[in-house]
Amino acid sequence: MYGRFLGGGELRAVSPDIGMEILMARRQAEPAAQRMRIEASRAAAELIAG
Repeated sequence: MYGRFLGGGELRAVSPDIGMEILMARRQAEPAAQRMRIEASRAAAELIAG
């Protein structure tokens, strides 16, 4: 069993397959979040550049 953090730092045991699903979902979300940060940075740079 692997642990999963809950709100407040509590740890709950989950099965390996559920742990893998959670890990994969987080990994898949990372590129989208990175793209959003890049787009926000570009938009801010355009505003600054005028």
